[in-house]
Amino acid sequence: MKPVRSLRLRAKLVASYTLLGVCITLVTLIGGRMAQANAYRENLRLGELLRSTQEMATLAESASEEGFAYVVSSGDPEERDTFFQSLHGIETKARSVQDGASITTGEHEALASIVACGERVRLIGPTMFRAHEEVGTVPREVYVAYEDAIDQLNVATAALSSLASLEFEHQLSRARVRSDWLTVLVGLVAVAAAAALGTTLGRRITAPLLSLRSAVLAFGAGGADVRVDKKSDDEIGELATAFERMAAETRRHSEQRFEDIFSSITDALVVCKQDRTIMAVNAACCLASGYAERDIVGRPLSLIFAASDLDEGADQETELKTADGRHVPIRLTASRLRGRGDDGMVLIARDLTERQRLEAQLRTAQKMEAIGRLAGGISHDFNNMLNVILGYAGMLLEGVEPSDPLYVPLSEIQRAGERSAELTQQLLAFSRQQVAERRTLNIGEIVESTLRILHRVVGEDVEVSTHLAAQPCVARLAPGQVEQILMNLAVNARDAMSNGGTLSLTTDVVEVTAAEAERRHGARAGRYARLSVQDTGTGMDAATLQRIFEPFFTTKEQGKGTGLGLATVFGIVHQNDGHIVVSSTVGAGSTFQMYFPESNSAIDDSPSKRLSVHPAPAATTVLLVEDEEQVRDLIGAVLRRRGYRVLAALHPQDALRICREHDGSIELLLTDVIMPQMNGRELADRVLAARPEIKVLYMSGYTDDVVLQRGVSHVAFLQKPITPDALGRKVLGMLTPRRAHESIHPNDQVLGALSRSSGG
Repeated sequence: MKPVRSLRLRAKLVASYTLLGVCITLVTLIGGRMAQANAYRENLRLGELLRSTQEMATLAESASEEGFAYVVSSGDPEERDTFFQSLHGIETKARSVQDGASITTGEHEALASIVACGERVRLIGPTMFRAHEEVGTVPREVYVAYEDAIDQLNVATAALSSLASLEFEHQLSRARVRSDWLTVLVGLVAVAAAAALGTTLGRRITAPLLSLRSAVLAFGAGGADVRVDKKSDDEIGELATAFERMAAETRRHSEQRFEDIFSSITDALVVCKQDRTIMAVNAACCLASGYAERDIVGRPLSLIFAASDLDEGADQETELKTADGRHVPIRLTASRLRGRGDDGMVLIARDLTERQRLEAQLRTAQKMEAIGRLAGGISHDFNNMLNVILGYAGMLLEGVEPSDPLYVPLSEIQRAGERSAELTQQLLAFSRQQVAERRTLNIGEIVESTLRILHRVVGEDVEVSTHLAAQPCVARLAPGQVEQILMNLAVNARDAMSNGGTLSLTTDVVEVTAAEAERRHGARAGRYARLSVQDTGTGMDAATLQRIFEPFFTTKEQGKGTGLGLATVFGIVHQNDGHIVVSSTVGAGSTFQMYFPESNSAIDDSPSKRLSVHPAPAATTVLLVEDEEQVRDLIGAVLRRRGYRVLAALHPQDALRICREHDGSIELLLTDVIMPQMNGRELADRVLAARPEIKVLYMSGYTDDVVLQRGVSHVAFLQKPITPDALGRKVLGMLTPRRAHESIHPNDQVLGALSRSSGG
């Protein structure tokens, strides 16, 4: 029996066992008393025999010779009668004892002798009396016979008395032994009864508690149905009832919580048997597959999963088969169903559509990044060569009249160089590495100003319609880049609408939520100025949509497209912190939506006006630092032709030496950004330390990202290739104070104010 730790139960047990002890004692005493009573009844018989024997011995003694002589001599008849009655009483008593309860052989002989002697005495007595009365003397032989009888009677009664005493002692000893054994037996029976009663009472008391304990252990082990088998009417029963109620409520809450968790899991979850029969599914599985729960449960697993081999703990990429016949890519995880002896599996299916889309976007971005880096590397050398071609072609054209036979070839050389420069700019634009100045602009106004050109681009069979928002759609953009987006999309739309159609341009301001931003690559929540371009052309399938922004990807015939148009659009949008969303249906056209962060700044609507090209200010010295010899010679020649004094340095250390050794003033430092030994910004910092009044103008054929990495953001900058005219105007603009009513043409405007370290 298990130990009981309840005080009240202990008290009950102590009281029960005390009662058992009292019962054992009472039973033992009663048993002893019963044994003693039995022995007493036996002793009564022996005592009666002993008393009878003693009485016979007394009567026999009274029948002695002296008594007989007294009786005879007295002559009293009453005494004689009493005497003879005594003899008769001895005989009668002996006969009654002899005929009574079982007696031993010795007792029987003694009694027989007493009876015989009594009869002899009774027979001899009358003879002796008569003889005494007649003669006065009893005959000798009669008297001898009488004495013999009396002696035998005394001997018999003495023997009987002795036998009776011995028998009494013997029976008393046997009665004592039987009483002791009976007491022991009754005690053993009482102990057994007490043990049985105690066990019964103990079980009756502890069984409900043990049943409750078993139920608690089963509940703690996760038993599904917990019940207390045995209850009592005391506090244990109340506790058991309360526990069952608590267990049922806990189980109900647990089941409800499990159902809530099961239904709230966003991945499709399926529970199946060992034979691959579906037992349960969650709401996400029904939503993803398009089946109702009643249509899935009880059906084979192959109804919704394409995988045939399911290994426990293994992940595999397979497909989810939907009710409408689609196959959705998923990652399927299988694990063994554990608990309660169930033999099945739990399958978790995660939709890979979004991940694959993001992976495709990442691959596209990586391709663009790789080509962008390639374009950045090529642009340095290529722009240097273009710089030489365009520079010398421009210088030659300045000295050749249009009627000169060399004018046309030189113009073609210059045009080819400019077209090559445009191609380089396209490469830089799609990789978001184009150098451009941002201004606060109204996108709607730019769309309106570009309509005339767009009409000529798309042709007469394509209708151009606009839906511009009444409120300004303001964003910080480079004016030329917006036109470039519109032109590239218009060209693609024209090719998609070979039989005519409609090109719609829409502007509005929208709010992008966090949930929408999360689904769009590179997007952030907030307000955006949106530019939408929609056509009614042939549209694109899903495979084409995944690749449209890849550089050099085109669906046009060979020789009819560079594959840089949409890549350029993508690069410009992301360079301006925006994002792009494309939707298309085969046969129903395409829609491009460009989102640009809304700007709170005032719209920059200052008029454009070119600075007149004037001769260089008097005694102006320019320190030119360029590691490419041809470019250095060209730029030096252009500046000298415009009246500047040029100090040409081969590399940064040479420039520092010239800066130290030159006695006169140096008004401008014109330096390349990427050079050996140190970059242009580091060189400018050291030159400014020695000559704080000098102004700094940077030039580079590298991209804006590389320039920013070298610490040359928000400073005066020239993008290679540089034409002689652009170089002259930029240098003049740096050295000539700007009048309030004049501004730089957008294509020649400085990227930003000079930093303090570069002379402001």
